[in-house]
Amino acid sequence: MIQWGFLSLMHSAHAQPLIERERPSSSVSTQQEGELDYILERIEIKGDTKTLGQVIRSYFPRIGKKLNMDHKSLQKARYQLLTTGFFRDVQFVLQRGSQRGYVILTVYVSERNTLIIQDVWLGFSRYAASDGTAQPFTLYGGIEGGETNLMGTGMGLGGALAGAQDQIAFRTRFSYPRAFGTPWMFEAQVGYNGAQEYVTATSPLGDRSTSSQLLDTPLSYKRSGGEGVIGQAISSFSRLLLQYRLEGIDANLPEENRGNLINNKLIAGKSILSACGVSWVLDTRDDPFLPTKGEWISAHALLSTSWIGSSYQFIKVDVRASRWFVLPWKHIFRVDGIMGLIEGEAPIFENFYVADFTDLLPHRVLDLNFDRRSSPNLLGTSIETMRYGEYAGKLNIQYRWPIYRGHRSIYGVDLFGSTGVYTVIDPEIVKKSMEHYRGINRVPIDFTFNFGLQMDTVAGGFTFGLSNFVGLVPFPSGSL
Repeated sequence: MIQWGFLSLMHSAHAQPLIERERPSSSVSTQQEGELDYILERIEIKGDTKTLGQVIRSYFPRIGKKLNMDHKSLQKARYQLLTTGFFRDVQFVLQRGSQRGYVILTVYVSERNTLIIQDVWLGFSRYAASDGTAQPFTLYGGIEGGETNLMGTGMGLGGALAGAQDQIAFRTRFSYPRAFGTPWMFEAQVGYNGAQEYVTATSPLGDRSTSSQLLDTPLSYKRSGGEGVIGQAISSFSRLLLQYRLEGIDANLPEENRGNLINNKLIAGKSILSACGVSWVLDTRDDPFLPTKGEWISAHALLSTSWIGSSYQFIKVDVRASRWFVLPWKHIFRVDGIMGLIEGEAPIFENFYVADFTDLLPHRVLDLNFDRRSSPNLLGTSIETMRYGEYAGKLNIQYRWPIYRGHRSIYGVDLFGSTGVYTVIDPEIVKKSMEHYRGINRVPIDFTFNFGLQMDTVAGGFTFGLSNFVGLVPFPSGSL
């Protein structure tokens, strides 16, 4: 994602054309009722100038298997091929085989460029020097890219780099979505973060006369390590993933405030994060970047315990869901929901961060936090005391107005607007600050919004949003 004052740009590696051709009709004659099964004689591939034929064939039933003429297994394979991001389009035709009861499957593919820039970040944030002194603006940036179909094997190799003043992070990633022609996928990633975080150095409010002024003290730390993921599709539209992470952490906490840091969950000096995770993902969207219908649901749980050598004891659970609808006048309506909780003492970079829920602040990039500000607090609530939290939630809606559809370099252009409410809760801060609020203002909730332009192109999907620029305007607390 590029965030550049008034500009945010997100690239989707799996963007597809928004308008698909009608599937060629099968040339197989229908047998009499009760004889709808055919045997697959062979598979022919057309249009595969880069992707190895064996990679494409691995998605379809094996030679000699029976096919039912409802084509469910073939439609499943077509969907899975499209979701790889290797192809703009996939179609198939069934023809009579060399003998009665046998069929030949011909698969037509239109390949995409798979050497891509997946994300670009560029923007301005409000920063603080190492002594806590507020700085007006700081430039941050980063880039992520890679080859998603390495030498036509279906393997992926990529990396990412991001940084700002006094901060840097990088990642290197290898993926094998359909390892050795099986339904199993593997992914490995290694990375490094030289980061700073902003925490409250005293009571979040202190003197009531300065209740909205948080005392920010950056703490620095280094992280290095990696993770491995193994998973398998459990249906046409869902998959199950298992994850293991191992990281070494070296945290340098401010000596003068070490015992009085509110948000800090890092262990001073060297520590180990060892964690196991499990994820379930359901994806029925008709397009990964500009969907018009379908749903996307993700549930993830992460466990860190001394039983597997970790210095941190916590469990983190988050659930995210989105649903798209086509309105009668052909515009698109989307509903999003996020819920998350953490039990135990998770390190600060695993806590929910307010800028990841509001569009008016720069989101974290490769787990780097570039901004010292708390929530804009447009509703004038206790959300102003929250920066990180153990509980979080968001409800968001989006309206899209399609203004262009094409088939060449630009597939679609939409105007969009979105709005929502969110909450981030740190129980420790709640105990210290609630006496300063009355009524509904005790609830740490705030309003967010965004508007701009979305484009689906041959190079990927791009979002140009204005919220980051608007967020640089100092809104008075409770301005709505």
